[in-house]
Amino acid sequence: IPDCCETGSCLIASNGSFEAGTPLNACASETVASGNARGTGWMVAAGSVQRVRASSACNTQGAPKFGDFFVDLLDAGEIRQAIATTPGKSYRLTFWLSGDCAGGPATKRVTASLGSVTQTFEHACVGSAVQAWRSCTLEFIANSAITNLSLKSLAGGPSNGPLVDGVRVEDISISCAGDVDGDGEVGGGDIGLVLLNFGPCPQ
Repeated sequence: IPDCCETGSCLIASNGSFEAGTPLNACASETVASGNARGTGWMVAAGSVQRVRASSACNTQGAPKFGDFFVDLLDAGEIRQAIATTPGKSYRLTFWLSGDCAGGPATKRVTASLGSVTQTFEHACVGSAVQAWRSCTLEFIANSAITNLSLKSLAGGPSNGPLVDGVRVEDISISCAGDVDGDGEVGGGDIGLVLLNFGPCPQ
C-alpha cells in the first residue's frame, strides 16, 4: 500500500522543479521581473530571475537536477509562494543549490525562508566550469494556516547568480515508515539499511 512518500501527499509546495510554465525550446530561457508569476505557484517577489531550460547541448550553466528546468536567481532575485500549513505541525524545506560560475562573485548566496525561520546557504564556485548541485534543508513548526516560502539571492551577478531546483516542502509530522534513512524517498538506501540490520535485535 503506497504511503505518502510514494503518492507525494506529504509534499505541499507546487512546481518545485519549475517544469510548469511557458513552453521553452531547449537552451532557451525567460527573464521574469518582480511582480510576475510563471507556472504554478511561484511569484517573483523582488528583482528578476531567469527560468532556464537546459540540455546536454547547452549546459554551460549546468544541467538541471530534476527535469528540464531550473531557476537562476541572478543578482537579487526572489521567488515566493504561499503554502497551506497546519499550526503545530513540523515541515521540512529541501532544495538543490548550484551556481552559474561563468561570472562573479565567486560565492553565490541564497536566503531561504519558511515562515519565521530563515537560513542562508552558500555555493562556492570552483573555476567557471559546470558546477555540482548540493542539497539544502530547513525545518520549522507552522503557526498559521498559510506560510510563505521564499528563496532570495544575496550574491550573484547580473546574469550569473545562484541556481535552484527541486524545491520541496513536506509535512514531516506524517510518518513515512519506508523512509528508513530519512532522505524523503523510499529507495535502495532504505533497503540496504534494513538488510544491514537484519536478524535478531540486540538484548
